Order: sequence, then structure tokens, then C-alpha cells
Amino acid sequence: MANFLVGQNYSLNGNAVSAGGNCITITPNLLWQNGSVWYTQQLNLTQPFTLEFNMTYGSQDDNGADGMVFVLQTVGPNAIGNQGAGMGFAGFNPSFGIEFDTYNNSDMGDLFPDHVGYQRDGDIQHNGINNLGGPVPARANSANIEDGLSHSVKIDWNPGTQHVDLYFDCALRLSATVDMINAVFNGNTNVYWGFTGSTGGLSNLQMVCLAEEYTFETSGEVTICPGASTTLNANGNPQGTYIWSPSAGLINPTLQSVVATPAVATNYCCTYTDVCGNATTSCVQVNIENPPAVNAGLNDSYCEGESYTLVGACNQADASVLWSTADGNFISAQDALQANVDEPGTYTLTATSALSSCVASSDVVISEIPLPQPVIDSPVLKCSYDEAILDIGNNWESISWFDGSQSSTLTTSGAGSYDVSVTENGCDNSVTYIVNDVVLPDVELGPERLICSGDTAIINAGVSVLWNGSYTGLVYRATSTSDIDAEYELQGCYERDTVHVEVQMPPIIYLGADTVFCEGQTFTLESPLSGQWQDGSFGPLYAAVNAGDYSIVVQEGPCIVRDSIRLDMRHLPFVDLGYDPVYCLENVYEIGARTKHADYYIWSTGDSTETIDVGEVIDLQLIVGNVCGTSMDSLHVAFEDCSAFVYLPTAFTPNGDDINDEYWPSVKNVDAFDLKIFDSWGNMVFHSTEASKPWLGDVAGGGYFVPNGIYNYLASYRTGIGNAFERRGFIQVIR
Repeated sequence: MANFLVGQNYSLNGNAVSAGGNCITITPNLLWQNGSVWYTQQLNLTQPFTLEFNMTYGSQDDNGADGMVFVLQTVGPNAIGNQGAGMGFAGFNPSFGIEFDTYNNSDMGDLFPDHVGYQRDGDIQHNGINNLGGPVPARANSANIEDGLSHSVKIDWNPGTQHVDLYFDCALRLSATVDMINAVFNGNTNVYWGFTGSTGGLSNLQMVCLAEEYTFETSGEVTICPGASTTLNANGNPQGTYIWSPSAGLINPTLQSVVATPAVATNYCCTYTDVCGNATTSCVQVNIENPPAVNAGLNDSYCEGESYTLVGACNQADASVLWSTADGNFISAQDALQANVDEPGTYTLTATSALSSCVASSDVVISEIPLPQPVIDSPVLKCSYDEAILDIGNNWESISWFDGSQSSTLTTSGAGSYDVSVTENGCDNSVTYIVNDVVLPDVELGPERLICSGDTAIINAGVSVLWNGSYTGLVYRATSTSDIDAEYELQGCYERDTVHVEVQMPPIIYLGADTVFCEGQTFTLESPLSGQWQDGSFGPLYAAVNAGDYSIVVQEGPCIVRDSIRLDMRHLPFVDLGYDPVYCLENVYEIGARTKHADYYIWSTGDSTETIDVGEVIDLQLIVGNVCGTSMDSLHVAFEDCSAFVYLPTAFTPNGDDINDEYWPSVKNVDAFDLKIFDSWGNMVFHSTEASKPWLGDVAGGGYFVPNGIYNYLASYRTGIGNAFERRGFIQVIR
């Protein structure tokens, strides 16, 4: 594939502007400018190219900067890099650049003279890994290029050797081997190309001039049809000179692109002399191909409704063929010598040669014969038990029924489709008789009906019928034992059915009246027949243990009978007098009980009230009851001298941490005090008659310390007025 580019199609970015004609101002002579130009059509790096152009670097030498770069990149047509020393190229990745640097940035490895170099990936550092060639002075004599003059530049790319050559003012200045496709562009073959440039703290007017139309490559061989023309393109700069030979068939043999119309195959050669005086010659062979011979076949006809196969012929096997029509219709592919059509018309077969697309065509006319059109009376309606006679007539060349018979009539007793074919003018046509039985609904009354007395048997025929010869409707309602007849009529056809209805008497089910039973009892419900109870169980008996609604459903034949009963439960009484109380002497206290479902109260004192008053030590008993039973509880009421105070802790921790290590009773207003502590086996582990003496958690006599656990105590004391008391409890030892 050749690289052929039109140079004036481009995108401008940043400060770049058109300078008129084929020139672009990359940067004006202003500080901190940045511009780029990218030409529209991409370069294919698998093909060689030679690019020639002119560059102007401004007229300020000592105070001029920074330079321009020829760039190949894949970023896109709107790309622009960094200004200043970056020359608008810094920041492109991936990329390949040929820099024309007019300022010495020593930290970048620049040369003092204006210089050129190969760089990649937007890196302008010559001392780094992205320096691919140079730098070298732009001119062999290191002369200044910021002279306001136009300098010629030529770039050669050879993908076979991977060589990039740079010519400056007609002198080869730099050559390097670069794996452009794989190492630089990661396998990409198509790249954008153009120029970048920038200024910084110094400036210059920097311009690039490229031909309005620029050809990079030309084909080595062309094939055309007789009398046709082709354009031949020479490789080079339009500013060079071109001489084509021979001149036969050429309009102007001194142009870079010439139009050739040779009468015979000709090898045209062009000698190109570039602006540096270098001459090269390249040739193009122009061949002339003979057009194909094509035949669409003889005019023909086909029967209406059928298809026709066009059969053409062509003397060139590698030519492409195509059928076309203005008034017909194709039903298959049109790009073969045979094609199927289903409409009359004129069909054209066109053949195009493989090399130069020389065209030849041929026409054929295809007509259509109308089919015979028998007129039939269809559909034919009949009763399913009748016959139908089908008559096609006898005015045909031939008749053929579906079963092979050839008479004009056919007798049939069944419904269905009956095909018959007739022939006229050599064309066959088939028609179909549709024979339909009168569609009667399926009057199906179903099996014998057994209903419960008082119910109604609803007999549905599915359609409106005549019932028992007197009533017309969709359904019949029967309430007594009888035979029911139904008749349906449509277009003289009949459908009939009969069903018998039998009436049965229902059973009598009674569970009794609503009642009450006591808590803890079982109430048995009884039915004369087995049935389904409310919880899904079956049988004639049901044992109820809870209050609620109970029901049974009994089915006998078609009769379903249901009965229900309400059972309420009377709960057993309950009484609780609580814990034995201890009251203060010389006071009267009201004693009451926590009760439920009690209808009466009987105290051991003979009282029958809910509460009684107590002012002395006494043992009490209370019985409560209702119709379902009684409940009893007892209570010991004690009185004590409340002038004394005795507090016995329930736990202590004798672990030596000086916190709650000793067990101290708290006693006030007590004349005599005695404390005994026992282990779980009843062994006394501590005894004291002095409240001020603590227990240290040891065993009596000091033999050892008791383990963790629960220890019972018995405390006896007497108050100052002579009342004696005892207390029992427990102490928890926690170490």
C-alpha cells in the first residue's frame, strides 16, 4: 500500500496559524508561545516515505529560541506538548521526534551550535535512554540557522532496514536504525505526523512550508481497460523537476502527476531531480486488459407463480458477474452466472474483469404465462352424516384430483381439504375445496346426578338447547327425581343427550346445647355418624379438654350436614398466702391472700371474708373454692420486739486483701447473743456469744480455713424487755 498524502489538510493547535499558501507559522516571534500542526491522513510505517520541506527558524541568533520538532505520534490531531525547552514536543508518549534545536540547554546535553537529534516519547534529554541519534550540528560547519532564511529538509524512512536519514540543506546530517513500529509505537503501524515548536524566555518566528500536494509513494504497475486513463504519480517534492518518457499517451510529460491514456501496454519512467540536484528514476508499467465476453441467454417464459433460472455465460472465469433488472425480481444471489427470478422483465448480465474492471453486458427477456383460474364454490357445508359432491367442470386440458381420479366430480363423506389440479396452455394450477361439517357443540350432560333434598342439580349443556321439548336455555335446574332431555339444532343438524337426576334425604346431626365443664376434665362430644371435626380429625367422638367452639361436618352421599357447640371452661380455684411474716409486737395487721377463680373463703379462724386482722402469733389456714373444687394454703404469723436490731450479712471474702475479710454481725439493743455456723454436713465451724467477735473463715479451734461455699447459721438473742428470738440463714464464703 502506498503512502499518498495531501499536505494542505491539517489541524492547528496552540499558537500555530496558517501563514498562507503551503506554510504554517508554528510560533510567532513572542515569548512563551507553543504550537503544533498535524496533517490529516496518517502515515503507514510499513511503507517507505521521503518527505521534503522548508523550515525557517527566525532571525534572532543570540536572543532566539527554542526550536521545532518533526514528530510522529499516536496521541491524536489535537495534541500539544510543553513550551520552552520542550519545543512543544515534551510530554508526547509514545512518539518519535527529529528536533531542530536553536538554543543550548546544557542541562539537556545540548550542543552549543544549532543542532539536530532523534528523540522518543517526548523526552528532550540527550543524555537519557530516549536519545536515539545525535545530537549533531544542523550544518556540517556548525553555522547559525537562525538567519531568517528558508532551509531545505529531507527525511527518508526505509521500513525494510529500519533506517531514518535526515538531510539538512542537501547534506546528510544524521542516520540511525530505529525499530519504529515495535519499540516506539508498541506495534501500531499508523501514526499522525506534523511539527511542533515553542518559545520561552527568548523567541523567534518559526515556520514550516510543505507542498500543497505531496506524494510519498507510487505504484509500480497499473492495469486499465482499452481507451481508459490512469493518473501516474512520481515520488518527490513538487519543487523539483520531472521528465516522463515515453510521452505517447501523456498530456504533459513534465508534471509530477500525469494522466496516461496509452493505446497499448507501455512502461512509463519518470526522472526526478530534487532541489539539491539529486536525480532518481522510477517506472510504472501500464497494462491494457481485454473486456470479458458475456451472454445472458435466449428469451424465454415460465408459468405464473413459479420461478425461472437465468443461465448466463462469460469467457473470463475470474471476472465478477452481476445480474440486474429494472422491472423484474430476484429471489437468489445476483452475483453468479445462474440466478433465480419470479417476475417477468428484462434482465441484464454485467461482467467486470478482475484486473481493471472492464465491463461488458447482455440482456434477456423473460415473460410469464397466466395460470388457469377455475372458479369453485367453497367452502361446502354438510351434516357429519351426509355426503358432498364436488364439481370442477370439464373445460380443461386435464383434471387430476388428490387421489388420482380424473373425472370432473368427486363425492366425499368426510370434512377436510380436497385438492384438484387443472391444466391449460401447459400450465397447471391447483385449487382446494374446503368441506366443513356443520360444527355442532358437544352437548354432554354428564353422568347421573345424585343431589341432596332441598338442593338443585344445575345441568349445563354448554350451549342454549331445547330442554324436555319445552324450555330453551343454557342450563336446567332440577329439584326432583326425573330424566332430563336436551336437543341442539343448527342448519338442519342435531345433537342430543339425556341425564337422570336422583334426590336423597340428608342425615340428622346434633351435638347438643352449649355447656360448661371444669378445668382438668375431658368433655366428650358425640355424633351419630362419623365426620370431620374442626381440627381435621375424623370419627363420631371428640374429646374436648379446652374451652372453645367445636364443630363436625358429616357427609352422606351428596348431603353435607354441619353442627357446632360452644364449650366454656370453669377454672379450678387458686390461693397463695405468701411467705410467713414477722411483725412488730403490739400492732394489728391485715392478712390477705392472692386468689383466682374463688367463689368463697374459709379461714381457720372461722372467717369467710377475703381478709382478716391479726395482732398476735398465730398459725392460719385458708380454703377457697368454686363448683369445680377447692384450694388451700397456710401461714405462720410471728411477732417480734422491734426495739432490737440484728443484721447478719449473707457473704464475705476472707482472701487477705483487707477488703471484707471478716464476717461481722451488726447488733443493737440486744442483752444476750449466740451465733453458731455450720457446714453442709452439720458440723459447727464457728461459735460465739459475743457480737463483737468476727468469724475469720476458719474452723473452730483454728485448724484450717473453710473452702468456698454456703454455710448455715443459727442466731439466738434476747431483747432488753426479755423477748427471745431465733434466726436461721446462710453465709456464702468467697475467696
